[in-house]
Amino acid sequence: MITARRSFSFLLTLVAAAPMALQAQIAADRVPLRTALADISTLRTEYAEAYNKKDAAGIAKLYAKDAVSINADGSVLNGYDAILGAMKSGAAEFPHLVISSDTVQVYGATAIDQGLATMHPAGGGEVKARYLVVLRRDMNGWKILRHTTIPLAPAPAM
Repeated sequence: MITARRSFSFLLTLVAAAPMALQAQIAADRVPLRTALADISTLRTEYAEAYNKKDAAGIAKLYAKDAVSINADGSVLNGYDAILGAMKSGAAEFPHLVISSDTVQVYGATAIDQGLATMHPAGGGEVKARYLVVLRRDMNGWKILRHTTIPLAPAPAM
């Protein structure tokens, strides 16, 4: 039979240890900013490499299952399957892509990456667009959660 004194001691120990256990879980979940920035840079490089290889599955695996992509033409793709389908149907026409990030902001397990995407179509020329990507980090690393591309209008002739 457990005495009241033992119960109280056990309860006191449990109450004292709970915040430490919770703090350990939170601290273990944190990633240093430098590591997060390096991981996001790697993801960006993987995206460009897969795009330039016309690897639709390689691109799609970088998106979260519940991702949303708003394309330059205004079309909206909801979810991994829609993004994969669109990538597969358009992969043959992908121009060469160069991605240049201007800013990455990390807020815990969420990050915002914005920059310039420069595309070089097979027929020549150059097309530029601004991009904004929201990323989420889970146990499998960073994934694209939201992605939008806004084409830059050509400069007016003078």
